Amino acid sequence: MRPWLVLHAFGIKFTEKPIPFDGCSQSSQFKQSVAKYSPAGRVPFLQGSNNASPQADPLIIWETLATIEYLAEQNPQLENWPRDVGLRAKARRLCAEMYSGFFALRRQCPMNIKAYLPQIGRLLWRDKFLVRKDIHRIETAWRNILKLSKGPFLALEFNALDAFYASVITLIQTYKLPVSENTVQYMQHIRQHPSVKMA
Repeated sequence: MRPWLVLHAFGIKFTEKPIPFDGCSQSSQFKQSVAKYSPAGRVPFLQGSNNASPQADPLIIWETLATIEYLAEQNPQLENWPRDVGLRAKARRLCAEMYSGFFALRRQCPMNIKAYLPQIGRLLWRDKFLVRKDIHRIETAWRNILKLSKGPFLALEFNALDAFYASVITLIQTYKLPVSENTVQYMQHIRQHPSVKMA
């Protein structure tokens, strides 16, 4: 979802190739198809051109943060990251935190865009302290950077940082986790973004 949002929001031309999912076992068609392109067996992955050696194998990037950094380097005029140095550093830091943390939220609230699970969300909120802790940390981070950038998006304009946290917004909606009014307002801005609507 995250790289797709950056590609779509910034008008970077790409061809999307869905891989049918039939399970995660090593014998599944899904795993075998992914392994042809991604040595780590990770999705999503981006196949780019190898400018240093056009005759070489295509460049494959499969980690989300690495993919977004690659897109930023290949398209510097699009400002996938904030122009301000300080704001850019904070945005990258929050992306890294999302990438390497919030394990309780991700473990207890698996992604399901089409579902609406408020009853499960209420039980998780009641019983899982670490889920509450993760949401509190996310809200604090959002509040602090919005105070700095003045909004409406986390780093002023929609960029890689918002794309990174769009999945969190989906989890909050799916499980109807309680958040502050300021968080709700930011989530509304994200939900109204044209690329997010199409995701």
